[in-house]
Amino acid sequence: MRTRRVILALTVVAAMLLAACGSDSDDKAAPKDTENKDEPIKIVLFWEVQGESQVAVDDYNNGAMLAVDEINKAGGIDGHQIEVKRIPAPVFDTQKLNAAYLKALDEKPSAIIGFPAPPQVPAVIANITRGRVPALVMTAGGDNVRFGAEAGSEFSWWMDYGGSTADVAIDYMTDELKIDKIALMGDSGDYGTEFVNFAKKALEGKDLKPTTEQSFAPDAADLTQQVLAVKSSGAQGVFNAAYPNPLAVQLKQFQQNGLAVPTFSFGSSPFVVNYKMATGEALKNFFGVEACNFLATDQASSKAFSAEYQKRYPKAGPPSYMAGYSHDALYLVKAAVEKAGSTDPEKINEALDGLEVTDGVVCGARYQADGSHFLRRDGVVVSYGPTSPPGKIVKTFEIPLLDKA
Repeated sequence: MRTRRVILALTVVAAMLLAACGSDSDDKAAPKDTENKDEPIKIVLFWEVQGESQVAVDDYNNGAMLAVDEINKAGGIDGHQIEVKRIPAPVFDTQKLNAAYLKALDEKPSAIIGFPAPPQVPAVIANITRGRVPALVMTAGGDNVRFGAEAGSEFSWWMDYGGSTADVAIDYMTDELKIDKIALMGDSGDYGTEFVNFAKKALEGKDLKPTTEQSFAPDAADLTQQVLAVKSSGAQGVFNAAYPNPLAVQLKQFQQNGLAVPTFSFGSSPFVVNYKMATGEALKNFFGVEACNFLATDQASSKAFSAEYQKRYPKAGPPSYMAGYSHDALYLVKAAVEKAGSTDPEKINEALDGLEVTDGVVCGARYQADGSHFLRRDGVVVSYGPTSPPGKIVKTFEIPLLDKA
């Protein structure tokens, strides 16, 4: 059941578009008393948990609560204990999403951590700006949501930048594997379209063109036509911006059709492997460009987090990058409060500018806020195979700093 919810979460959530909707409310969080250490610092967690919708998973909440307990046990943030309030963030209803965000602002938090679906931020961007509370967004954003872009805000901060995934995948195929004939695949919605465009730009930077571009529905169960088109194009490698279900279908149908070329994907990769959606020889030439991989890592903090996570949530399985992101977001807020010397949300937002954090984080080694308000600065390329699950990290990469759009 958990596997089904995870797949639905990645497939349905990122594929849908939510229309932008604002509010006339000009409420802002009240200034915080930085002298009274007995006063807790309030942080709103803005996501659903399992059972609240068909796409909800517990990963974000599990990772965040581990961080809250760690930080409070160590003395809190600048002497303040963390007090969290979780408010469900509806995925499918823009009006209810905005109402929920206004409810989050009513809590007078110092920061809001959440937004598990990328389209949620553009849907409430007006209220994010009006609310003047820093919002740390759990997913990867594109150029349309960068600070300075129409759907960006000085108060929205993104854990990840989607363009880096495509750049790293294309670089690895051309530079490490010496491949120059690359096919592009992706779903027909905004998610796949954006990442395929990122990959096309990366190819153009190397004076290359894709051998073919193949599109499919986000929930496609048969990719025979697309697989045969890739095969006939003479592709030596594939970049696939797919959700877990069709990605697994593609890997299995490559094997069935004798197409033994590398496939590169990203956020869906660990789910396909960990939940055995594709196995054995179908994984022989499979690579994931990932924020972090808790099963393949040799980073001490990541291994300790994974062990504690599975001890505390034995039925949840290994932690995903979603749990890592939410955990690390608490440590980013902690560092910003300490830098600002204040729990006031506007001062925290100012402190996030250029903030660099290594202490306490587990999904990668370093975060640094750039001019576009993207935060993650490193990642890994994982090689999966039929004889060495759960994979092997073959490259660690740095994500360059971006300027304001």
